[in-house]
Amino acid sequence: MAQKTNPILYAFLIPLTGAVILLSVLFLKKTGLAGAGTLTPFDFTAYQQGWQSLEGNQYLVKCQIDRQINYDKNKGRLLAVRLLAPPRERVGVFIPSTLQRNFETGQSYNMHVLIHEGLLRVQSVEKL
Repeated sequence: MAQKTNPILYAFLIPLTGAVILLSVLFLKKTGLAGAGTLTPFDFTAYQQGWQSLEGNQYLVKCQIDRQINYDKNKGRLLAVRLLAPPRERVGVFIPSTLQRNFETGQSYNMHVLIHEGLLRVQSVEKL
């Protein structure tokens, strides 16, 4: 005679497994270990000396929103941000319209950027 598995065991294990996975993802996101940890920090000095050598590279930009320079609902927005790491210079970043998010002056972010034709194009953002 085959032994039957108790359905109460499944009713308990399935939500518990889901909760563990959810908490793991939230922990990794909150600690910044998901994704951004693998990016090289943005080197403003190298960018200033010649962005051409950085073309196509991806970096982590830790910054604070300074102001919005331009906005086009079909293309995106161009923001001036201040780097949080020295030399704390202002740089422009382009945020495509596909990244639908509200940005306010003074907010701080980790931005995953791609250098394309000298422009810092934001791939993803995480509020600090």
